[in-house]
Amino acid sequence: MNSVWQRAGRCIILAVFVAALWLLYRELSRFDLHDVSQRIMSIPTWRLAAAIGLMVINYAVLVGYDVLALRAIQRPLPWKKIVFGSFTGFVSSYNLGPLLGGSAVRYRLYSSWGLSAVEILQLCAMLGITFWVGVLALAGAVFSFLPAESLEFTGLSVATVRGVGAALCLLTASFVGFTYYWKKTICIRGSEVRLPDGTTTLLQILVAAIDFLITAACLYVLVDDHIDLDYWQTLAVLLTAMVTAVLSHVPGGVGVFEVVVLQMAGTGDSSELIACLLAFRLIYFLLPLGIAMAMLTINEISTHGANVGQWKSELSRWSNMIVRWSPNIGPPA
Repeated sequence: MNSVWQRAGRCIILAVFVAALWLLYRELSRFDLHDVSQRIMSIPTWRLAAAIGLMVINYAVLVGYDVLALRAIQRPLPWKKIVFGSFTGFVSSYNLGPLLGGSAVRYRLYSSWGLSAVEILQLCAMLGITFWVGVLALAGAVFSFLPAESLEFTGLSVATVRGVGAALCLLTASFVGFTYYWKKTICIRGSEVRLPDGTTTLLQILVAAIDFLITAACLYVLVDDHIDLDYWQTLAVLLTAMVTAVLSHVPGGVGVFEVVVLQMAGTGDSSELIACLLAFRLIYFLLPLGIAMAMLTINEISTHGANVGQWKSELSRWSNMIVRWSPNIGPPA
């Protein structure tokens, strides 16, 4: 029965992926690809440099996810290893998906640094908690406190958006309160997961909020001239696009992310906006991917030699454990 559900899940993900690519193709087919590439090249150098700088800062902030996760499971590691595991793990997750990307990479690295499979599962759970708590808290704050005139782009009434914001804030506050009082582990599909304490949860919200704020700034500095939205509206669009991409399970959110942004923010020159979105994907996703793959290759050669068979066996074991435990913990895994 489980295998049937797994095959059905893969078919659904494939269908979403194909649909997203079709929608993106429909948007792109209206423009000449040579023209779009020229528009990418015409993006001011200072904007590209600013986006690259913000990307670097953002990936530095993402280290906080792993630091807090390791603190929660009480397994401290040297900073050099945490930075390496965080960067390569996040880059792999963002481009290849949390299961076969970030989780597999983190298992390979953290297991070689002495963490057990159960501890790595707990770490990935903490990463997922940090992401979702951060999304809920920041989205709740944006929808609750953004000026009424700035909410018109959502297409919903101000009262509806305010209600959603209040509900998200209440949900976040409830979870924070719960973590202050609940000290027991929670058993999920045979694995015990320890919730972070209240202080760690507040730090998770802070790290996740800074993460999303910088990511939104990285996107905004590229699209500012081609949309009629301010920074805070762009942040709301980014949060929606990221959550949609995550829930779609499409690796890297390819097509899904771009379609959501185009539909919500595509009020200006669409060809210019598409060029900026492609530049954002190149800077935020593909450039770090090339660096991370080089780092992982060098690490494997220098640390583990040519024992590829053992690597494949460990990754297969890890993937099977994750599938049994949870189809998807969250994007940061």
